[in-house]
Amino acid sequence: MRNGDFSNTVTTLSNGSQVPVPSSIVSQFPGITFNNAQIFQTVALNSGNQFTQLTGAGITPFANNIIPSAFLDASAIKALQFVPTGGNYFVDPNGQLENYSVLRFVNENTKQYTMRFDQVITEKIISTIALRSLRESA
Repeated sequence: MRNGDFSNTVTTLSNGSQVPVPSSIVSQFPGITFNNAQIFQTVALNSGNQFTQLTGAGITPFANNIIPSAFLDASAIKALQFVPTGGNYFVDPNGQLENYSVLRFVNENTKQYTMRFDQVITEKIISTIALRSLRESA
């Protein structure tokens, strides 16, 4: 799928979105609903990487569900090397079909301060500076 080839692909609902999955896994998950996948060409390629939006009868399915390489951005294809590939498919605790899960442990180790300067301009110049710590975590 990373090269635009969505042939032999079906979709399933996962986290509110239709997600493409290989049709070879359908028999492994009888409790999951799958739909036939159809990839549509909604833009026309003008020149280089310039596109024009298609409407009505101009919107047609890609042949064999394969997006031509001219429609794929070279920079995005290169960036895919940094996107992890999925593993084996499984059903998560919410009943969604998944093949990738991430455990995020966010540790924020910052000190944040707010500074306020007040100045009253009169015959006597009065300035006040206040420094307050918002949050300190270790």
